[in-house]
Amino acid sequence: MVMEHHYLTHIAALEKELRQKNNKLSLVEETESFLSSALSRAEEKIENEKREIEHLRTQLEKLHRMLFGTRSEKLRRQVEEAEAVLKLHEQAGDRHNGRKTTRRFPVSFASPGIVSHFPNTFRVR
Repeated sequence: MVMEHHYLTHIAALEKELRQKNNKLSLVEETESFLSSALSRAEEKIENEKREIEHLRTQLEKLHRMLFGTRSEKLRRQVEEAEAVLKLHEQAGDRHNGRKTTRRFPVSFASPGIVSHFPNTFRVR
């Protein structure tokens, strides 16, 4: 009977240890489930952030193109007006000197800086 009591005590101790390990395992499984869920949410958030960043980059590029386009159109108009004013001045000067109208420099030298030398009435704002 002593031997039987020893076995029963040992069995009870093993059952207690088994319950503790089951509890720990349950906690590990719950933690794993929680972390897996948190990881999924974090990955989803990262993907949303990437999409938002890409959307903002696209908008920024579009705005840059729009801004560049607006400036280049304005610059183009300023150059055309400056060339027209220059041509009028050359023609007026040539009439006074009796020469034919010729350009003194190629069109490519007409830069936005030339526009600043003409009256404000010829500038595009």
